[in-house]
Amino acid sequence: MNQFVILRVGAGNLQQGFPAVSAQIGTDANPHQLQLTASLPSAPELTQLYRNWQFIYKALYDRLGWRLRISFQESEGTVTQVSEVEFREICQELKNKLNQWLHSEEFRPIYQRLRTHLAPDREVQIILETDDIQLRQLPWHLWDFFQDYRQAEMALSTPNRELVPLRGIQNSKVKIQNAKVPWLPATRELVDYSIRAAVSPPPRLSQGNAERLSQGNAERIKILAVLGNSEGIEVIEDRAVLEKLPNAELTFLEEPQPKTIHDRLWRDNWDIFFFAGHSSSPAEGEIGRMEINSSQSLSVGDWQNALRHAIEGGLRLAIFNSCDGLGFVRELETLSLHIPQIIVMREEVPDRVAQAFLTYFLEAFSRGESFSIAVREARERLQAIEDEFPCASWLPAICQNPAAPPFIWPTEPAPYSPRLAPTNIARGMVAGILGACLAIVPFNFAPLPEFLNQLGLEAYHKKELAKAERLYQGSIWLNGLRRGESYGKVQYNLGLLYEDRDRLDRARQAYMRAIEKGVIQAYNNLGRLEIIAGDRERAVQLLLAGLQKVEAELPPLEGDAVKLSLHKNMGWARLEQGRYEEAETHLEEAILLDYSRAAARCLMAQVRESQGQAEAALSEWELCLAYGFSTQSPEEDRWIGIALEKLASRGEEP
Repeated sequence: MNQFVILRVGAGNLQQGFPAVSAQIGTDANPHQLQLTASLPSAPELTQLYRNWQFIYKALYDRLGWRLRISFQESEGTVTQVSEVEFREICQELKNKLNQWLHSEEFRPIYQRLRTHLAPDREVQIILETDDIQLRQLPWHLWDFFQDYRQAEMALSTPNRELVPLRGIQNSKVKIQNAKVPWLPATRELVDYSIRAAVSPPPRLSQGNAERLSQGNAERIKILAVLGNSEGIEVIEDRAVLEKLPNAELTFLEEPQPKTIHDRLWRDNWDIFFFAGHSSSPAEGEIGRMEINSSQSLSVGDWQNALRHAIEGGLRLAIFNSCDGLGFVRELETLSLHIPQIIVMREEVPDRVAQAFLTYFLEAFSRGESFSIAVREARERLQAIEDEFPCASWLPAICQNPAAPPFIWPTEPAPYSPRLAPTNIARGMVAGILGACLAIVPFNFAPLPEFLNQLGLEAYHKKELAKAERLYQGSIWLNGLRRGESYGKVQYNLGLLYEDRDRLDRARQAYMRAIEKGVIQAYNNLGRLEIIAGDRERAVQLLLAGLQKVEAELPPLEGDAVKLSLHKNMGWARLEQGRYEEAETHLEEAILLDYSRAAARCLMAQVRESQGQAEAALSEWELCLAYGFSTQSPEEDRWIGIALEKLASRGEEP
């Protein structure tokens, strides 16, 4: 279960301290587990250290002559004497002072509880809510907390955030009815949870968007890439990286006029806005300017209407792969332009560093890593080039709206339909339906997670796995908001999906979360994965716990279906342990519940062979083959192959 911390830093500054600091600690399922308060003392030395670091950093890069993605004014001074040794020393001093500050007695109530409450082996998103520009500039990744929490990453956010409803659906009315649904056959022997839902289409959806919703053709990520002023740098390399992305539909604007950017943002809906070129954050970091061509630059305010239109149309990520980008974040917040995720560079960035980061980030993100983990991986990989580009790993920064659903890259190949290309509502349907709910005050919010679970289930059965995953994740996120009862059911379905995609670590995590929410069927599936992984003792513990809960909590008909699989897998685990009599007992129970279950017959054949009962084993292999015509699991398919070999070796016709 993913964890998060929202670290809210109230009024104050580094010179005087921050008397009001709070931390909200939670998980996907329970966002309000713990609320803590503390403070942070004054640390004026951090301000001076960072200024010194910044000054020497710029001077060093100027002396070494690396191409930066910034245009300096003639009036800016330079330093002729720069010591790389001195620079390394000030880097270390800044790191030490930052950790001393965060280890202060005033902050200890939060720091200690983070250490005791958060699991180091789970993903942790830490969101720093502050408007203080100096705090945002600090190299937070140097906090020693992140050395022990390898799946944690820091993101910046504003205290004044909101979720923007998607255009064309925010004023719609959605009717949902709940109904119990019988158990259905599923890939992992058990059944999928599902909720029947009757939906009336939102009246404001255009015909094209309605077609796209119905066809589920939402698998491609639409990217608008602006390649701006490239004097002295090679933004063409950024283009080459983007062109390698899977499941992406790319539109490039090379050194465009302002009107061209406006028109494209108004004309189409986009998932990602990307900029590469020269940029800066003048006015003490309050605004950001990007040089879109050799003679023109734009601040965020110059294109705010088009950008707001894009956000309402489903824009989920903005990447400013250019210098000094915190001004973009500040101006976006000032103008209430709440893009869910933003990536910027804190300072001037060398051309090659920008290209390397983009390559590493998109490699990780497009293979299915979460947004924050993909950024952390990319940032840490930059350390490999820090002998040539000092402090390269200090530069990337995430800015994130914690109210927004997660952005997950589709990892399944998807057909492209030019007729549907101009629309984007399907890609943002989870956030769009949420927008509808937030816009309707009397709307009954509770059934919405179940509705998304049902849509995900339907996509799963159609083998539209990437779409199903996004719907399940949307349901999980909404369940987290309201602590919905269907959270465990969705996690169970997500586990099935991850198994089908051979992402067994994620499947294991999903089943564990389902178990935490009382889904008995997840004991069976997780136990089966532990057998595959070779941890038979752990598998036995899970399967026995599942059997106990079935007896205590499930009605007979439903319980029999679950017991069948639990006994079958217990037989398998005991077989692998060499405890053949116990394996035989459990497999007999499974066969008694369903004599035609091929997997139980295949396992019983192996037990009989291990017991030296050759003829009895041969009979079981015959039954294994006879009932295995509809097998779906990989191990069952393997056992059918063994049955064929055994019968062939005995001269039997299969």
